[in-house]
Amino acid sequence: MNTRPTFSIIVPVYNAEKTLADAVRSVTGQSFADFELLLVDDCSPDGSAALAQTFCEEDGRIRLLRMEKNGGAARARNAGIAAAAGRYVMFLDSDDVYADGLLERAAAALEGEPDVVLWGLTEEYYAENGALSRTVEILPETDGGPQKTLPDADTVHGAALSLELAGLYGYLWNKAYRAELLAGREIPVQAFNEDEMFNIGLFYDVNSMELLAFSGTKYRIRGTGSLTHRELPDYYPIAMRRIAGIYRQQERWGVFDEAAKKKLAGQYVRYIASALERNTHRAANLSHEDRLRFLDRVFASDLYRELIPYAAPESRALAVLAKALKKKNKTACLAAGRGVAAVKNRMTGLFYRAKNG
Repeated sequence: MNTRPTFSIIVPVYNAEKTLADAVRSVTGQSFADFELLLVDDCSPDGSAALAQTFCEEDGRIRLLRMEKNGGAARARNAGIAAAAGRYVMFLDSDDVYADGLLERAAAALEGEPDVVLWGLTEEYYAENGALSRTVEILPETDGGPQKTLPDADTVHGAALSLELAGLYGYLWNKAYRAELLAGREIPVQAFNEDEMFNIGLFYDVNSMELLAFSGTKYRIRGTGSLTHRELPDYYPIAMRRIAGIYRQQERWGVFDEAAKKKLAGQYVRYIASALERNTHRAANLSHEDRLRFLDRVFASDLYRELIPYAAPESRALAVLAKALKKKNKTACLAAGRGVAAVKNRMTGLFYRAKNG
């Protein structure tokens, strides 16, 4: 008798005492019950581990793994991958939740044993006081149907850039991965974008995928907890590795036509805008001369040379920056960064509207 569960769901746990119960119940309350839930305690100093142990005692499908020392979410997820017994591996963050019916929908999509099943998400933005301020639903393009099959590598390659631009390519927690595909792979350890870089590498070997027009994960973005608000000294080089990874992938697959270059160039300008905005933070401790030298680095890069000629963002705000970048107008570029910072800090709703066009 095969007792291998359909899904192994991996949740890294660190300082999650306030949110873990919601995450766990969003899994155990699913209508599809053939799964194991791996809670990986990353040496959390709060009561998360004790709470996780309680869940294990209540439900035999839940296992608690304990890291020997705190190593961050990527290492915790890697430990979960190594321990997973399921046919497919899924991920969930301890402060997010699955939507009702997700596992049933994902299991129904496994009939052809695809390498990956991918679904949509709902971004939930919470204010500092904990109140839900706005939601954004993002779904993969399925030609109007509830599901779309990408039966071979060529169709997967053709869809990758659109998924990237939609914000669905890089996340771990909106996918179910065939377990054999993960064998010998590890999520890289870095400040952010580790999931994106993992997926870029993995998708070289993805030969089939099912897309579900279903918002299966609720991604909860809370106040100062998101990357938008965190100080990340390595933001620019890490973001550029992401763009370069997508660039190389598109070239290798032979799908990097002029239209694709324009789309990726728009994403590139978006990251430059974010880097310029972050450079204005007091914590960045950059002088005016430092910011000018940063722009020299941008202008001297291979990505600038290859992508800026194609940059024509639909967003009005980004279009202004693209024009300044093309002209190498440092004054206008720095002004754009200050403008983004001002809008973001004082008028959050306007910032998101400007960012998205």
